[in-house]
Amino acid sequence: MTRIVLILLLILSQVKQAFACDPCALYSALNTNSNVENSLSLSVFEQLTSFEKGNSDAYYSLKNGERIKNFSTTQINLNYGLTNKFSLHLSVPFIVRDFDKVENFRSRSSRDSGIGDMTVFAQYLDTFNIGLGSKLVSGLYAGLKLPTGETGSIREENNLVKHHPISAGNTSGGGRILTFGSGSYDFPLGASFMLVKNRFNIPTGGQYTIRTEGSFDYRFANDLFWYVNPGYFIILDEDYSVSLNALLSGENKGADVRQGDRVDLSSFSNLFFGPSLAVTFQSNLGLEAAYQVRTTSKDNGIIAPEDRLRLAVSYRF
Repeated sequence: MTRIVLILLLILSQVKQAFACDPCALYSALNTNSNVENSLSLSVFEQLTSFEKGNSDAYYSLKNGERIKNFSTTQINLNYGLTNKFSLHLSVPFIVRDFDKVENFRSRSSRDSGIGDMTVFAQYLDTFNIGLGSKLVSGLYAGLKLPTGETGSIREENNLVKHHPISAGNTSGGGRILTFGSGSYDFPLGASFMLVKNRFNIPTGGQYTIRTEGSFDYRFANDLFWYVNPGYFIILDEDYSVSLNALLSGENKGADVRQGDRVDLSSFSNLFFGPSLAVTFQSNLGLEAAYQVRTTSKDNGIIAPEDRLRLAVSYRF
């Protein structure tokens, strides 16, 4: 929560000068930036997810392991515009998790942090006038996720302690966040579209990540993230704008595989819904904020995501 306050202070300090993997972080960075030739921009995205007990009776019967309480990803994105349509991006996640560590049925609060897997990707962005006063902004991107995050805890996966990996910005299912990094080279592919007509706007998009086998013969399953975020510009001026939106997002993932065997409780399918707010100042500063709650029922895991807070800041130099 301290980092969220710092991000808000950064926003307020820049307003006087002023101007839409985790997959969620990538999308927020992409959507708050438009391509400008030979421009350099910096985006900071914060996502904080809180967890609750799942439907499993193992929450209180867990002898040894971990139960996640809060999971935070601060994603720093550096973007360079090659042309008005093409740009290159580097995304670096910093991860913090709060959890209860269980030893012999006794729990104590703990926290750890570290750098996750970095991603480099290229984006194509273009705008089309489609008649009747409507405009379509479309984007495509493809990237490579690098094995820069720590993977040591994958080694501890066994039948006594149920783990769950970081994937698609979510950690439902088992009772533990497995690792900050996968040890694999993965390939995110995504597209985004925003239809604008008068003061109405409908941003949509999705990302599918193809994953390969990583450390300790562990392969994270491919995952899908998508969102629909219809809204209305309640303030629309040449120097600034404010858009109020309703954000629906979903994330789906199959079961992981370790040494040829399926990992129990490692698959998930979740829907999140809530309000979002997007603000721009002049041509170089943008801000987004969103709060979502999970609308799908609890799964059979020890813990399940409950709600999610997102903040994003983008500044073009």
